[in-house]
Amino acid sequence: MNWMTPTVVREVLVPVNLDQWSVEPISFKSARAFVQAWHKMPNVNGLHVTQCYGLFRPPDFCALAEPLRWMCGVIMYGTPAMSSQAKKWCPQNPSQLLEIRRLCFWDDCEDFAKTFFINNTLSLLRHNTNTTIVVAYTHADEGDIYRATNGKMVGTTAPGRILMVDGKRYHDRTLRVNKPYARKIKHRLKEGDANVKLVDTPPKHIFLYRLRKVNTWDEK
Repeated sequence: MNWMTPTVVREVLVPVNLDQWSVEPISFKSARAFVQAWHKMPNVNGLHVTQCYGLFRPPDFCALAEPLRWMCGVIMYGTPAMSSQAKKWCPQNPSQLLEIRRLCFWDDCEDFAKTFFINNTLSLLRHNTNTTIVVAYTHADEGDIYRATNGKMVGTTAPGRILMVDGKRYHDRTLRVNKPYARKIKHRLKEGDANVKLVDTPPKHIFLYRLRKVNTWDEK
């Protein structure tokens, strides 16, 4: 299939050939390493991830070496942290809902490639899994990518909190996890460690993708 996506350069519409870009399943280990380097919430401990995909740029050719393939984006899909969300958005079969747990790109990744990536991973989920609904939670200033890929905004969450530990962002659920790393963080917070603190965050926007015509939320 010849994927052609327009982008604007100096107010001129230029076709962009995506033939040599690829979207492929990758291991959780590879996805985690990329997320730790490029996501503002690099911690993935406790995420119930079931599907990981990578976005690969066209290969760079060198006369003295094999072509180099650069991974410039990663997406992690998994079960939602709160089972009530699956029941809310996919009441017919909550087990068929997946959440975008992490999505990130390197800094120079082009916008057209980001939309190409998300659309292709949704297509892979549609054809290779029984997923019916995909949900994404994002801050207000980061929702354009979901709008551009036909995500339907259905509301906002309540205000939340994040846990900052030594300058790194963690979900506040860390404080309720019974793991060695979490117990250490809870102890530091209890002792008043200045490098461990809870920070209030604004509501997030909720976007849904319907992969199969079995739900009615988009008709409301």
